[in-house]
Amino acid sequence: MLDILRKKASSWITKFLLGLIAVVFAVFFGYTGLQKSSPNAAVAGLVNGEPIFQNEVDQLVQNQTESWRQKNKEEIPDSLLPQVRQAAVNFLVEDRIIRDAAKKLGMRVSEGEVYKKLSTDPNLAKDGKFNAEHYKTVFRPWFLNRTGVDYEEILRREILKEKFTSLFERAVYVSDEDLKNRYRAEHLKIRVKSVEINPSKLATGDKSSGEEMKKRADALAEEFWPLFLKGKSIAGRLKANNLSETESGLVGIAEAGSLFGGAFDAEAVSTLFRLTKKNPYPPSPLKVGPSTWLVRLISREEADLTALEKNRDEELKKYKSGMGDRFYRSWYMAERDKAKIKINEQP
Repeated sequence: MLDILRKKASSWITKFLLGLIAVVFAVFFGYTGLQKSSPNAAVAGLVNGEPIFQNEVDQLVQNQTESWRQKNKEEIPDSLLPQVRQAAVNFLVEDRIIRDAAKKLGMRVSEGEVYKKLSTDPNLAKDGKFNAEHYKTVFRPWFLNRTGVDYEEILRREILKEKFTSLFERAVYVSDEDLKNRYRAEHLKIRVKSVEINPSKLATGDKSSGEEMKKRADALAEEFWPLFLKGKSIAGRLKANNLSETESGLVGIAEAGSLFGGAFDAEAVSTLFRLTKKNPYPPSPLKVGPSTWLVRLISREEADLTALEKNRDEELKKYKSGMGDRFYRSWYMAERDKAKIKINEQP
């Protein structure tokens, strides 16, 4: 049974903290907030008049602290608890907004849809097949006893969100040219040579101020850039200033931050990936954070469109899914901004 719970950690219900608290390891212990709250239950907040009950928030926080305890063999730091609670509240606010929107559209989850999800779940199979009797008499009661929530109620919530968010994906239109352009951008790789001029890393024999070091870095960039453009060796001058020229490996846009010491600057990355063999230099040195970068394109490896044609359906599905998710997040943030949300102070 515990193996099933661990496998179910990919459920959207159990992902409410992922991406919000990077150091937290989420393990599924059940969304007991789905259980019915008594009429006198304490209310933690309201979303368009619909209550979020305090026991829901408390249970999600408890589940997460238990996850932390099992993973790290220690109690979760007190400093993280406000973030855990805020993530739980955010999750419940999103749940209420989705349910409200789905209800207005007349969306429902049928018993047939629940059964289909159950019967096709390999984690619920016994001897390779879904065993309805084993599910009803063993797993479902055990799950309810362990988590305090009916397993099928969890599935209904998952299915409802899947149906609702799929509307955004289905609304995405992708032309053949759009797909090719995206594939080209995702699979293009470049190799560059670069020099990072960081004021704090310059060799200095005195105790210059930060402002003085910045001016010195700007002066060096101005001095080296014309020589760099002409391809002249500046190794000696770089070494004298504790600088060096480095060459990257082949890098795709997803790893482009590595070209700037781990910092990702969208404008600088866009400039780099527009460089060509004919025009291997950017118009000027690139500013990323405190550093100035002198960059030259060494090679450019274009995407293989024959590979796209072989996997066209898969790539199209991936593109539409990504676009649909972005549209959904945009919709949700707009709905959240419009919603009447009142969250009570933690007692």
